[in-house]
Amino acid sequence: MIAFLFFIGTGSAAAVEISTMDEAVNVAGRQRMLSYRIIKDYLMVSMENRYKNPKEDLEKSITLFEASQAALKGYKEDRELQALLTEVDKVFEKEKLMVSFSFDKSKGENYLAQANVLKTAAHKVVLHLEKLSGKKGAAIINKAGRLRALSQRINLLYLLKTMEVESSLLADEITKAMAILKESLGFLSKEGSSGELIDKKLKKLKKIQRFYQIMSQSDNFVPTIITKKSDRMVKYANELIALYLKHTK
Repeated sequence: MIAFLFFIGTGSAAAVEISTMDEAVNVAGRQRMLSYRIIKDYLMVSMENRYKNPKEDLEKSITLFEASQAALKGYKEDRELQALLTEVDKVFEKEKLMVSFSFDKSKGENYLAQANVLKTAAHKVVLHLEKLSGKKGAAIINKAGRLRALSQRINLLYLLKTMEVESSLLADEITKAMAILKESLGFLSKEGSSGELIDKKLKKLKKIQRFYQIMSQSDNFVPTIITKKSDRMVKYANELIALYLKHTK
């Protein structure tokens, strides 16, 4: 059993223990979210947006990523898992270095690319843990956890648009993220456990999905409002995952 401190989206600290494969999938899945959140916080600092102290949140996100890596490495002695985590470490160091320099608008696509590479490396860890588990519950935790990453990915994309980063990729990336969000919520509605509390969380998440969909068709949006919605989505996704974890015990 591995215990460590982590910070939820609101910035509050809580203790987490990795004692089951489903919990390991959850922790690894959160790394995908942090891949985007670190760059998102960095952009908010760069644009001098003071909503919820992004500088402090950036530091907490980096600390959480490092703590999660340590917990995952100590959870299971599996050669392939350890190799995948080593690769995550390498990409993570590049992301930490990137956010230590001042923002360069001409390198806008590089920030997105870096977040995508780290997310992909972290996602491979999730998939391997899901494979080791061999249970349906792990797949559900994976899909629910992906909602957190999508919230920060969409948030990051809108911030890049706000900062007038010239990139032909942004529109396509937003469209792809919206499609994955819709697919993930559809999967959870069909394959995930049901119940009054779970259904309420899914309903709230679908409401945010509709908000994102409206925003994707408009150029009139406020970065702080997008960030508030994204943070709320992380909160609801965390609460949904907690309910799923209870069902899998």
